Amino acid sequence: PAVTLVNGDVENDGRFILGYKVTANGNGTWRYEYAVQNLNSARSGRSFSVPLPAGVTVTNAGFHDVFYHSGDAYDGTDWAITTTGGAVTWNGPVHSANANGNALRFSTLYNFWFDASTGPTAGNATIGLFKPGAAGAANSIALATQVPTGTGNPADLNNDGVVNAGDL
Repeated sequence: PAVTLVNGDVENDGRFILGYKVTANGNGTWRYEYAVQNLNSARSGRSFSVPLPAGVTVTNAGFHDVFYHSGDAYDGTDWAITTTGGAVTWNGPVHSANANGNALRFSTLYNFWFDASTGPTAGNATIGLFKPGAAGAANSIALATQVPTGTGNPADLNNDGVVNAGDL
């Protein structure tokens, strides 16, 4: 009952479902957990990203996907986790480089999690799409969720984690 579900529709394609839950760890950190199911999108998913304000520390990031076996054609390489560029991001392969790469394919579910040094606020997570769409089609979708809040220093007006001349 503490999990929230959000639908994300890919125009002219299909739907992803995001389930999320944020829990206080009791030590000043919070556990962010996300489950993304590709309900019926043929374009599949290749990345999942959560915004990360400057000054927020991330630990214990993890990922769980399907286990390919018995001659499955798909590469089961886990998605890489990065915490740069203002986000914590899990990236899989690009379709043009490996059409059989580990994508969040039709009717599968992947899990993503991390601990953060700040509590939650409303924000958007982004699912990057694996297969290209028609000309002009979006390459990602945003889904409303809970994300880490900034460090809250009221003097840091540009939210870069540093109070300096840039805040003037």
